[in-house]
Amino acid sequence: IYEDYYSNSVTLKGLERNTAYVYRVSGIDEEGNTIWSDVYNYHTQNAAEGFGFLVAGDPQIGSGKVDSDTEGWVNTMTMAVNKFSDVSFLLSVGDQVNSASGNSLANEYQGFLADGAMLSSIPFAPSVGNHDSNTITSYVTHNTLPNMSSYGSSSDEVTGDEDYSFRYGNTIFMMLNTNNSSIAEHKAFIEETIANNQDA
Repeated sequence: IYEDYYSNSVTLKGLERNTAYVYRVSGIDEEGNTIWSDVYNYHTQNAAEGFGFLVAGDPQIGSGKVDSDTEGWVNTMTMAVNKFSDVSFLLSVGDQVNSASGNSLANEYQGFLADGAMLSSIPFAPSVGNHDSNTITSYVTHNTLPNMSSYGSSSDEVTGDEDYSFRYGNTIFMMLNTNNSSIAEHKAFIEETIANNQDA
């Protein structure tokens, strides 16, 4: 859909609990030169000792002006992470963007994922809001969703209905796309997830 935008993901294995890491990302520019991102900090937590997380709803970058929405989002996340510096992750419960189209949508995601929003330093788990559901392909492209549901109608733009789960410590989190009104699909996903995590 967009020119000059690419989606990449990587899985890191073997990270130690309660350990500070730094990382950066490289790419190739138009002349074939390697370019590097800024250096980002990441600190793993120890879920065995308990954990906390932040919850945000309706960042909805682009519902006003993208620049001022981004500034407000960055300010909110900076204050939250400074006040609760030991949080393990962020749950975003929907409407990360306002779901405009074309390059405007790309700018909205760029605002949501802005460096100052701390999302390069703490994991976040998004849910599909009604605004995100209008551009579900972009939602999936901008997020790495583990253990996605294999249930979903064939009319979906992507496989499944964007229900997914992840485990943190002894707890299973199930993120449901409630824009999908199929109770049967959600029920099947929930039952399968519970069956696969009997010790949670």
